[in-house]
Amino acid sequence: MEPALASLAVFPSMVFPLNPEDWNLEDWNLEDWNLEDWNPEDRSFLFSETQSRAVQAPTAQSPANQPLNPLFAANPSLNSRTPSPTILGARLGAAPLPDSGLLPLGSKTFARLQPPLSGALSDSLGEAQLQPAAVFLAQGLVETRGVSDRFQFSLSESGVFTANLSALTADADVQLIQDKNRNSTVDPGEILAWQWERGTKAESVRRFLGAGEYVLQVVSRDLAQTAYQVQTTFTPAPVDPLKFSLALSKRTGLEPLTAESLAAVERAAKFWEGVITHSSFVGAQTLSVGLYGTQNPSDTFLAYAGPQNYRKTASDRLLPASGVAVINMAYATQYNANPAYLELVMRHEFAHVLGFGVTWERNGNTLVSKDRKTYRADTYAAQAYGALVNELQGLAIPLDDERVHWQEAALDAELMTPRAETLGTATPLSQVSIASLRDLGWNVNYGAAEAFTLQPALAATVPGTASQALVIV
Repeated sequence: MEPALASLAVFPSMVFPLNPEDWNLEDWNLEDWNLEDWNPEDRSFLFSETQSRAVQAPTAQSPANQPLNPLFAANPSLNSRTPSPTILGARLGAAPLPDSGLLPLGSKTFARLQPPLSGALSDSLGEAQLQPAAVFLAQGLVETRGVSDRFQFSLSESGVFTANLSALTADADVQLIQDKNRNSTVDPGEILAWQWERGTKAESVRRFLGAGEYVLQVVSRDLAQTAYQVQTTFTPAPVDPLKFSLALSKRTGLEPLTAESLAAVERAAKFWEGVITHSSFVGAQTLSVGLYGTQNPSDTFLAYAGPQNYRKTASDRLLPASGVAVINMAYATQYNANPAYLELVMRHEFAHVLGFGVTWERNGNTLVSKDRKTYRADTYAAQAYGALVNELQGLAIPLDDERVHWQEAALDAELMTPRAETLGTATPLSQVSIASLRDLGWNVNYGAAEAFTLQPALAATVPGTASQALVIV
């Protein structure tokens, strides 16, 4: 099976073979990687199989100031000056951006941001059982879907908190909550840790916490009564020994962006630190992302991004250790007028840096089905997609033609579809996309998801599903 991406990156001392199976990861020398010399117009790390077959020969009309991609420098019959406009980037939708001024107001809103809970709560956080310490063992029963048992505890110092849920007789989840505004309701951003399993499989959460008050919740996910046991630990620590950070390194070409726009890009990077709860490696991880700007008025890309190098995790999987993101400065005027729009665009791009789409079919991952049209049904992401239409089993997820995004027609305004929405249209990150990161090996927090509504017209296209709109977060 041909890989979804034909190459990753080119550095001074190496050229990656087109077939990832030929890569010798043991021979990687990170000392040879000179990001300062990287050309933001070089998209070799984004090339698809389509590009590897259909790149054009140089012509007299080719822009003289656009160098050949180093991947093809040794072969003058290949030219990477005109990359395909359909991969790993936020692309303009049907309505183009205006030449200047404000972005057009979107005429449709397919999703609203709502509290990240999928079941109605039968009581309030104020009814939680007060625990004398953060370390406790509790056993009990939760009756039906959405009914919860809650345990409140306080910390006088920072440290690492864990909770393990086991002895289940039906499906249930454990969630760590902080009622930041003290309104006894779970609001967006207040679920700090939630990494579900399905069925009666044990699950756990881990989070570095500061001093304060917290609630641990065991919530039924099934129609049947379930027994459970939850056991917690707490290890005092001044810093998280497994802290995950996504750090931007500002490079060249960013001068057209205002301070407000650059701050929006920083917020987009910070957003993912709420999704990834802790490092998957031995020790803390800072995922460094080189940020560039490029001027390309003829390109419909708003931005593009991807990983640059990988490391083995504590469980011997390969995950990105650094990456590159490029913003098309042809739209700088619009970004500067609407920094929040740029923030959403870059949320999408930083997901690609984490490996979304890029590594579904490489690094030992086989997340795309054999027909190469869908994301496999036996995955965490497929379980979340099934929940969109109230299915208790995983459903294969339709993919775009390049197999690096969800299909636009299937998930439309969700953050990780290929086309950017117009200003005013919500582009929520759903549990489907977060679950895909978990499929890759990241430690995730489903509580960071935003409510996503699959509209009736879309739900009706999924075999065996109900016609009413259903919500997943």
